[in-house]
Amino acid sequence: MPVQTQMQRTKADTRAVILDAAERVFLEHGWRAAGMREVADGAGLAPSSLYNHFPSKKELFAAVISRRASELQEDALQGFLRGRNFPEDLEYVVGMMRRLARDHAEFVRLAIIDLVEFGAAHITGLDLDLVPVIEALFRPHFERDVEAGLLRDFDLMVVVRFVYLALFGYFGIAQLYGNQFPALVDIEYENREIARLLERGILASHTADTKEKS
Repeated sequence: MPVQTQMQRTKADTRAVILDAAERVFLEHGWRAAGMREVADGAGLAPSSLYNHFPSKKELFAAVISRRASELQEDALQGFLRGRNFPEDLEYVVGMMRRLARDHAEFVRLAIIDLVEFGAAHITGLDLDLVPVIEALFRPHFERDVEAGLLRDFDLMVVVRFVYLALFGYFGIAQLYGNQFPALVDIEYENREIARLLERGILASHTADTKEKS
């Protein structure tokens, strides 16, 4: 690919091209085998120009995973805005987390690299901006149903964090390492059963007893 000067692109365009090239290299070769020269070649830049934007491979990786995380968070927020009744929409939330893991497979793969190479240092705080927002969406419904005796009085933030992180991780890992598994499972049935498991932990005990008898 011919080398282009920085003046031929805007700074934002150049950064996007670099991040696209870097993501391809990281996903194809992993962290250790990925080379800055290969990224520069993929972006159509001289290595010296690449280092003007990202002084180190670690900073470049951080920018790559941060960009994907921002896309994931925006998608997740829009999904939660469409289904915020609690706990009636738990099955919807489970299905949404499955879709997020499928649609953001690149982030999942980058997160695995981060976990193996950096002890998840780059992704540890990526949920901090979104979890409180999701919690705020659910809280009015949660407080109403706790007062009515329909839900246990639990820490809503813990539950939101679990649903957002644990389910996304579960579906992400299943997609990466068990592609043959979903073909053997009724997806709607599995979503419904996972939602039921979550409900058993949050519904007030007398409500659960009533459901058992009906």
